[in-house]
Amino acid sequence: LAHEFGHAWSLYHLYMTQQRDWSAWLDYRGIAGDPRIDSTYPWSKTEMIAEDYRLLFSSPTALGQWPGQMNSDIPDARDVPGLGDFLQNVWGG
Repeated sequence: LAHEFGHAWSLYHLYMTQQRDWSAWLDYRGIAGDPRIDSTYPWSKTEMIAEDYRLLFSSPTALGQWPGQMNSDIPDARDVPGLGDFLQNVWGG
C-alpha cells in the first residue's frame, strides 16, 4: 500500500509542484541522463520514485513485507543521504 500511495503522492507533486519536470529528482537521485530510464518496468520513473517513497516513509510492517528495492541497479533510497528531506521539502515543497 505504501508503494501505491507513493505513486499518488509523487504524481500529485510532479504536476502541482514540479510542473511535470522530473529533473530535480533525477539529478538528486544521480540518474539524470541514464539511458535505462523508462526502458523497463523497474527503470520507470514512476516506479522508482514510488519505491523511494515506500522505503523512506512506510511503516516497519510494510517494509517487512518487501524489504528490498525493486530496481537493484540504483542505490537503495535509504542509502541516499538527504533523500527523504529532499522529497518532503523540495519535491513535495
